[in-house]
Amino acid sequence: MPPSPATSDMDDSAPVCVLCFNANDPSGLGGLTADICTVASVGGHPLSVCTGVYVRDTRSIQGFVPLDAEAISDQARAVLEDISDVQVFKAGF
Repeated sequence: MPPSPATSDMDDSAPVCVLCFNANDPSGLGGLTADICTVASVGGHPLSVCTGVYVRDTRSIQGFVPLDAEAISDQARAVLEDISDVQVFKAGF
């Protein structure tokens, strides 16, 4: 069966690019670390935009330091200008 027009331009061997907006979680239990691991585990290409930093350990969150909107926007713009085939956006937990 020939590919449909909607998918004919896509390379089936290329991984799906997923742009994840999330905070850094140093414990690795959530945030960008978990997003990256999850996307990669299903064969996707994770791209990340850091929205802030959690201060935490494996038991609890002690604090959160957000990044300002301009820093978040600049990160997203830079990656989207470079990688034009982002197919999925994932935001937050």
